[in-house]
Amino acid sequence: MTDELLYETQEKIASVTLHEISPEGVRLTWNLQGQVVGRYNAARIETVKGLLKPDGTSEFELLIVDRTYDGETVLAKGNGAGRPTGPAKIHVEGTASFMTASTKLAWLNSVKARFEGSADLGSGDVFVKVYSVK
Repeated sequence: MTDELLYETQEKIASVTLHEISPEGVRLTWNLQGQVVGRYNAARIETVKGLLKPDGTSEFELLIVDRTYDGETVLAKGNGAGRPTGPAKIHVEGTASFMTASTKLAWLNSVKARFEGSADLGSGDVFVKVYSVK
């Protein structure tokens, strides 16, 4: 059985804050804004807290608020990892879970998801596909 595509996102990095530089790497926060299109459609705001290591790989956790065009709210959190794929480009992947009080979207509360995508740190463009794990 294959995983089901839940949605795709198109986001833009709105801001980056550097918190600390150490031999481990750079601790930073990215704030993103964008759109969700798929089993539900929404405007998204997202914060990604991460460690960008000297070798270009990264580890991160994410916090998400999606607001559907019907006025429903979906919260998500997750974690993942990234690896460089070119100058200023990163492949990202990880897992996420959802929380919502919406009766229409209550099915999300039991979904375990995985995601994969790309980020271009030069342009600020982020594209991600999210799948429910079967």
